[in-house]
Amino acid sequence: MKVVNDLYYNIKDVRFYKSQFKEAPEKRNILFVDPVMNNFDFYTMIIPFLALGVEEGKHQTAITGMYRYSEINKIPEKYLSEQEVKWADVIVVPMSLEKFNGAGRLFEELRQIKPSIKIIQTVEFDFYEIKNDHYILEFSPEVKKQLTGEKMKEIKDSMIERYEDNCSGADRIIVLNPNLATKLIDKGFSDVKFCPIYIDEETFKENIDFADTLGLKNTHGIVFVSCELIDATKSAFKEYIPIFRKLKQKYKEKFRLVVIGKNPNSLFSNLGFEVDRIQRGSIVNQMKAIVRSSADFHLVLNKKNEYSNNSEAMYTYVERGIFGIPIASIPVTPFKEIIEDRVNGYILKTRNDLPKLITALMKDKTELIEISTKLKNNIVSQFQLDEEKRSHLIEIFFNDFVTMETGTSEIITDENQPIDKVDED
Repeated sequence: MKVVNDLYYNIKDVRFYKSQFKEAPEKRNILFVDPVMNNFDFYTMIIPFLALGVEEGKHQTAITGMYRYSEINKIPEKYLSEQEVKWADVIVVPMSLEKFNGAGRLFEELRQIKPSIKIIQTVEFDFYEIKNDHYILEFSPEVKKQLTGEKMKEIKDSMIERYEDNCSGADRIIVLNPNLATKLIDKGFSDVKFCPIYIDEETFKENIDFADTLGLKNTHGIVFVSCELIDATKSAFKEYIPIFRKLKQKYKEKFRLVVIGKNPNSLFSNLGFEVDRIQRGSIVNQMKAIVRSSADFHLVLNKKNEYSNNSEAMYTYVERGIFGIPIASIPVTPFKEIIEDRVNGYILKTRNDLPKLITALMKDKTELIEISTKLKNNIVSQFQLDEEKRSHLIEIFFNDFVTMETGTSEIITDENQPIDKVDED
């Protein structure tokens, strides 16, 4: 992950920024706008930026839209310049509630600057299935008190309308959720691409202190279980509390629950047992937290009555799997499809099967170690970025609408003029 840290440090340096935009008429140029350090942007922007920008390739990549510092007064400015747009053949824009489409909006301005530009809109989550606890609906306690069910529906409907409008103005939509891809096509969006999760094992493991752990993984007689506690998983965590409490009472310090994210003691009164807590952070910190947890397996906090076939589920499976940490889940989509019980993870018929698994692992971890090894090997073989997968990324981001004949490139100069920021309605 060090390369990602370096990237976000260097982008603030005007010298690094300018060095991205080189004149190479024989290459096709792709510009990624405003990626942030979350899982989704990492797989749809950062990985493609690194993978498609290899020197021997026929493509050039650049990142823009973040804060950069003037060489003269060191004041940070945020802008998308006209020359950047002229340099690009493809520009990738992240999902936003800002109004991109329509006259005088961002997409229209981009096409006025360069009529041949192709715009890709990434879609981070299924905006048709926004639950009340989704982070996009985070409001202050005062505002929440005023939000009736009818008002909340109006907000969701307005968001859906804005997201759909932005998508309709793009030339291509990229998602990490295959079911959302199908749904968007059914809604009439013609060019929707599913972007698989690709990883680079060495990049994942850079910048991690493997000695910084809560304990020793696979230690005999002690079981470490990790889980993620965020707003969307609070209700599922609550249903596990009686089970966690009994396990703590029976095994005491031999059962270690590692909570990544929110502090359960602040969310639930009279919890009745201790947990090890690790704060949740960026994609880089996420990898550190996974290693630090020392988890024998990762318990997914989900509910049977929730449809959860989404990109977040695949993050959990792949990111734990690269470190050989199996998933334990009740039989819900997508885990019941991607996990074969006791082969590459654990399927719990009910939550009450968790103590049985803990008890078995207390006695013997031989099977767990075999599962861990098979899982890691499977993740590397299935998701590791190689030439074939790099070619697939080229297809996703370029094929069918960008040819070498349309490609143009210009050197970025000091006379860049920023596109004015678009005001929202």
